[in-house]
Amino acid sequence: MQTKFFNMKKILFAICFFIVSDSHAQVHLSGSVYSQNFDALSSGLPVGWGVDTNAKTASPGGSALAGFVAVPGTGTRWGNTSGGFKNVASANGFANFAAGTSALQLAATDRALGVKQTGTFGDAGAAFTFKIDHTFRLSDFELDFKLQSLDSSNGSKVTTWLVQYAVGAIPGSFTTISSGVMTTGGNTFSNTLYNIAFGSAINDKRDIVWIRIVTLSTSIGTGSRATTAIDDVELRWTGVADTGFRPIVQNLFPSNGSTNVALGTILAIDFSKYISLGTDGNVYIKNETDNTTQLIKTGSTFLKVKDKQLLISGVKFDVGKTYHVTFDSSIVDTALAAAYAIEDTTEWRFSTESALPHFMAEYFDTSCLKAASLPFSWSKYSSGGMEMWNCFEHNTGNSSVRMYGNDGAANTANEDWLISPKIDMSSPDAMAVSFHLYKSFSGNELQVMISHDYAGSGSPDSASWTAISLPMSAADVDKWMHFTFPVTAFKSQAFYVGFKYNSKVSAAYDIRVDSFMTMIKTGIQRVYPFSEELKVLGQSSSNDIKLSVSSLSAGNFDLELYNTLGQKMYARQIELHSGSQEIHITDIDFKAGMYIVKLFATNVQFLQKCIVR
Repeated sequence: MQTKFFNMKKILFAICFFIVSDSHAQVHLSGSVYSQNFDALSSGLPVGWGVDTNAKTASPGGSALAGFVAVPGTGTRWGNTSGGFKNVASANGFANFAAGTSALQLAATDRALGVKQTGTFGDAGAAFTFKIDHTFRLSDFELDFKLQSLDSSNGSKVTTWLVQYAVGAIPGSFTTISSGVMTTGGNTFSNTLYNIAFGSAINDKRDIVWIRIVTLSTSIGTGSRATTAIDDVELRWTGVADTGFRPIVQNLFPSNGSTNVALGTILAIDFSKYISLGTDGNVYIKNETDNTTQLIKTGSTFLKVKDKQLLISGVKFDVGKTYHVTFDSSIVDTALAAAYAIEDTTEWRFSTESALPHFMAEYFDTSCLKAASLPFSWSKYSSGGMEMWNCFEHNTGNSSVRMYGNDGAANTANEDWLISPKIDMSSPDAMAVSFHLYKSFSGNELQVMISHDYAGSGSPDSASWTAISLPMSAADVDKWMHFTFPVTAFKSQAFYVGFKYNSKVSAAYDIRVDSFMTMIKTGIQRVYPFSEELKVLGQSSSNDIKLSVSSLSAGNFDLELYNTLGQKMYARQIELHSGSQEIHITDIDFKAGMYIVKLFATNVQFLQKCIVR
């Protein structure tokens, strides 16, 4: 097997998808009261409960479940000095520390969830954490629990405890509920019942609700730290818990009523809670203009779930059509119930752009990284061999499209096509087509061809193709190259661009295509796509983008920012001096996503990608 590493000299960026990481499952509330006495801890923590260390106001901390001592023994005695969360004997039934002999503690059937803090464990940051899957239709929560200080012989340091709540899968902030001062330690043996009223703080939440009893400050005083426990927890509320709480559609992209929707759009549905793909059901995309319907079934690679979002790719949109999208309720699922369907009576209608685009820029990042599929209207076709063009994700966090005639063990014979969407370059200002190409290992040259009569799908062999002469090499180039060819001879009709790959058993090469774009003159003679003269500095945010500009003559320039749909989101004029300088854009409020930065004057244009997080 041939292997080669390469450096890709292009814009580096990362699209980070949010990944849910739960240390314990959530409990689903039923009735009007939840009670927990922890008497079955020897079988493990109850559903919904977790034990965490390094907890902070801005962080849940990390799970300490792996070290939890579930079976009563020497290490679970109140006076044991080893740090950790433990199944301890409850203070219920014991008048004082001395009454709790080792034998009685071991034999006690009334148990409590405890923690022994030490200088290296849980001081501060120990937390008893309870997670609820939602509080939809519930209100007026109250919490009762016993806080027990168990080691009066050795626990002379005093620990202060708080009750906090948060909402979300991985909260970025916890809020303290006022409950007075709650302490353990100080050589005391105590079993104190506390009542916590949450008011409206966690009412009617359609997301995960966290309640935790936590110490966020270091124990004070001298000597050792106490063993602390909680027991006899009772959570009460008003309202009837919804046993069939379902994820509800909260957002659609494109939104209902949208116009001029790009042909390559990936449909997205945002739900009110975390989802997974169901086991049956369909998505229906009806072209109301032509009265045709596309069907995407559960199990299709065109359906992907990202946390609370369902992504639908691979939809064949046509120019100037109106679409109506519906889906079955079983298309997504949760542990409780399926989603509410978008039925025919629900409005999700939009229309596509009215003409083929004169300008297009495809970087293979959005579709490949989100849905692991080619962007819409890009197609692939294999005329021979088992290998095919596919998305290829680089370790820099972006993607290209790759073909390599090697099955992992040996070179194979292949003939495969990668074909662009249909492009209309009939505008007088249309200049050229540009793309980046990486080639590694020696082999046949990649053929780049133009067709006016390709059908748009199926075999390209029956269409007429005109070869484009480009200075490619059959050698092992092992680098990224930039190619541009004029469209003057082809612009009378819309056309497809085809990349035809051939490999043999004697020679197979690795080829990658990226940054495919059309060039429109608009008075511009020189175009520098993704130029080194224009760079994005640091990490861009919704209201802060920093640019570095160099190698420019002094003068007035236009600065514009576009979203991936080609919509202009920002424009201003700036005056630049010669040499290097920085531009700081703060008068914006952008959503997270990819944008194109365009900087231009009379005879020059610079383009750059920017990721807003």
